[in-house]
Amino acid sequence: KATIKRVIYGILFIFTIWTVFNAINPEFLKSGLNFKAYTLTQSDGDANASNESEKHAGQQTTQATSSSVTYCAEGLETIQGSYQMCKSVAGKMKQMISDAAGEGVTLIVVSAYREAASCTLTTGTCAKGVSNHQKGLAVDFSGFKTGPASDSRYVWLKNNASKYGFYNQLVDLGKRDEYNHWSTTGR
Repeated sequence: KATIKRVIYGILFIFTIWTVFNAINPEFLKSGLNFKAYTLTQSDGDANASNESEKHAGQQTTQATSSSVTYCAEGLETIQGSYQMCKSVAGKMKQMISDAAGEGVTLIVVSAYREAASCTLTTGTCAKGVSNHQKGLAVDFSGFKTGPASDSRYVWLKNNASKYGFYNQLVDLGKRDEYNHWSTTGR
């Protein structure tokens, strides 16, 4: 009886976790896990190592002069102008921008992938070590950072971005200066 009880509790626990992840971002459950994409690299602090990483930007390993996290193992791809995202999501972002333009909505990227060294904050959308910008999974669009919620670009994104795997939960969480921030996790 005790074993059956523990099995039932285990199943309920797993179902609860699945329900929470499904509520936060259903795409997470569909994508599968890629442990190779999340690796921690440590630099020896040598200036040559830093210069070498600048020459190879967009490849699997990006090192800052101290340490940094490489999230985008498959490399970066240009999405608009000189802005890049992780290859796994870049095509979806380009398609979203194109489809929006086809409906008369112009989305201009003003920020996407950011080197870890450029994110020195400890909180927010550019928090060092956790930022979706550092992971190559987030973009910021021009012209409506602080809203309003009726801005045609924000309305289009709110209605359509999830079809491409991009979300913005920050506005719903009270971050009124993040209407333009869209990522694979909504943060």
